[in-house]
Amino acid sequence: MIFFVGDPHGRFQPIIDCVQTHRPDAVILLGDMTPDRPLDEVLAPILDVTEVYWIPVNHDGDRDEWYDRVFGSGLAERNIHGRVVQIGNIRIAGLGGVFRGKIWFPKDNSDTHGWPTKKKNGSGRWEKAIAGVVGCHGSTGSRFSLANSIGSSLTGPMSW
Repeated sequence: MIFFVGDPHGRFQPIIDCVQTHRPDAVILLGDMTPDRPLDEVLAPILDVTEVYWIPVNHDGDRDEWYDRVFGSGLAERNIHGRVVQIGNIRIAGLGGVFRGKIWFPKDNSDTHGWPTKKKNGSGRWEKAIAGVVGCHGSTGSRFSLANSIGSSLTGPMSW
């Protein structure tokens, strides 16, 4: 079983709890991690339980400290952006991307991305739309989903 977890935005406890309960072969973090300390420290409770990989995306480069806590962590070599890893008998390719605001909006000359965030729009639409396929979800509506096999989607597992 492989868990695909996206957008924890600093809320890792529900992921840790779910991994300790279901004990997957691997967890692949799908970006927007924004940890409050180095990623290996945040995920220390599960590093002996499962393999942890990650793919960076847009918010992982929004702030220098978030970037450093992910790319400079003890899990830096587990970044699978632009490469393929073998987990059991499954090959997984990673393709992510981190772009600073000054790249997307060069005339702005800032490091902000300019896209609405939950704080700005308050809609909580992701919290309502995403549910864990294996039944794990954050008690505060954390933005993550868990998949129990390759091909699982937000609506449930697919047959391969």
